[in-house]
Amino acid sequence: MVRYIVSLISGIAAGGLAVGLIQTIALNMYPMDPSLTEQQIQEALASMPNGYYWFNISSHILGAFGAGIVTAVINKKHQLKLGMIAAIVILVLTFLMNYKASFPDWVGATDVSLTILSGAIGAFIGSRKNR
Repeated sequence: MVRYIVSLISGIAAGGLAVGLIQTIALNMYPMDPSLTEQQIQEALASMPNGYYWFNISSHILGAFGAGIVTAVINKKHQLKLGMIAAIVILVLTFLMNYKASFPDWVGATDVSLTILSGAIGAFIGSRKNR
């Protein structure tokens, strides 16, 4: 039981770290004025270059993949199931971020679909690693 919890926390932390690092790089490449209000930030996010959106999408893809694979590799039982749970946590956070931000529709659709796919692939690869 402790191994399940430790693996989930480790996987989610690894995925969150990947998301945070890549989004930090994106914000350094595409900086925003720190004095913007919340409304101005939403308007700025809606008009960012496509490169920023692709950084954002790739951060969620790698985060879900990392969460799934790390959780599945640490476990000895229920590897695929727990790897998918960790990837779903990253997916839920992706949904929340896409809902809060004013991204174009294609960004939300691409982000969510590729995050689902990469999380499932990460959990599957991690579950095959220990066999």
